[in-house]
Amino acid sequence: MGQGYVVDEAGLAARVGELNAVASEVESVLGTLGAQGCDLGPGEISAAVAEVMDEWSSNLGDMRDKIGKTAENVRNALSNYQTLEDVNETRMRDLANRQVVDDQLNVLRGAAVVTLAEQQRGTK
Repeated sequence: MGQGYVVDEAGLAARVGELNAVASEVESVLGTLGAQGCDLGPGEISAAVAEVMDEWSSNLGDMRDKIGKTAENVRNALSNYQTLEDVNETRMRDLANRQVVDDQLNVLRGAAVVTLAEQQRGTK
């Protein structure tokens, strides 16, 4: 990208993978919590444990969703950086090609001027 600013695309891609792995681990914990329902005997204990597990499941679900959103945002940023790199590379190549063409045309124009001048001197 611009002078002095470089995006570590491989690093961003690695972070996306790590975020996805963390989201998968949280999903696994959610599955474990969901499978833990059991009867703890008479009284309010089973309901209290179920309430705590529901709250944890909800909070972990929110965490998983936020991690997934962060991974998506980083993935989109990486894609945008890559697109900008491609566009800028194409523009720089086009600019260089135009400059080469202009330089070559200027040489040909100069040669044409010299040739015309020589021809005009020869006909006088």
